[in-house]
Amino acid sequence: MKILGSILMMVGALYAVLQIRRQSISELNLGRELAGDLAVLKREICISRKTLPLICLGFRNRRSGKVFWEPLRCVLGEKKMPVQYCWETAAEQLPPALSARLAPLGLHLGDGGSILASAIDEVREELLKDLGETERELSQSMRLVGAVCFSSAFFLILMLY
Repeated sequence: MKILGSILMMVGALYAVLQIRRQSISELNLGRELAGDLAVLKREICISRKTLPLICLGFRNRRSGKVFWEPLRCVLGEKKMPVQYCWETAAEQLPPALSARLAPLGLHLGDGGSILASAIDEVREELLKDLGETERELSQSMRLVGAVCFSSAFFLILMLY
């Protein structure tokens, strides 16, 4: 019975580590997806000359579409507010790190042309750079989380014996 209890505690520690990792990876994947979406946004606005609501529809089947583009499309359709306000409102729904990078892009959406293209490129590069740093930090913190979870489980097993 003690062996079964020990195994269950170790499985619980493993589950905790995997849940924390999954949550952290989820935000990284959303950031990568949004970085890819920005490249599409640049092409659709600057080259194809599509409107923002039509571009938002193109992302509807992706995770980023559900989290960012669909709320943006809804805000654009419901309110007769400036595009900048709608963009910032949709960006507020994102995790704080992603929101901080994407929200300032709303200032340039009305500019169009090369100004908008360079602003999108700049935001995309900064976002990718942040994601790389976050990935490195996540790798280090996951080692610490694993060590804490497993050492806690071992300590608890030792105390119960």
